[in-house]
Amino acid sequence: MDALLQTAGEVACAIRDRVLPSVDDVEVLVSCADSTGYSVENDHIVASLSFGRWSVAMRALRGDRLATAATTAR
Repeated sequence: MDALLQTAGEVACAIRDRVLPSVDDVEVLVSCADSTGYSVENDHIVASLSFGRWSVAMRALRGDRLATAATTAR
């Protein structure tokens, strides 16, 4: 997991460095999480598990304008 975390940090820094020259401020968030979801199918509760779900989000500010972007990968 440490190698993945280091790679994620490098991706976040690369995004920040590419966007920063054209905006006033930029934030990049990289996260990894496990989750459990539930659904009801034919009167039964069915659990679904998701492990290692990565997401990358960016928020950029230029003047009084705010831009956001995000993506998620399983």
